[in-house]
Amino acid sequence: MTCGSTASVVLVTASEIYCANVGDSRVVLSKDKSAVDLTRDHKPGLEGEDERIVKAKSHVCEGRV
Repeated sequence: MTCGSTASVVLVTASEIYCANVGDSRVVLSKDKSAVDLTRDHKPGLEGEDERIVKAKSHVCEGRV
């Protein structure tokens, strides 16, 4: 495979949490012993993702961005 990427980033301040992800990475928050999704997957097979990828001037190669 010659294409694909994945990354997650989180910035925590005294009053806010900022997070982002690309690819198969996911950011979750542990709250009361449960996982809370803070991001969603960006997989080409998910509804609306293929359109978003093409609109961003990218492409899908072997099922990967």
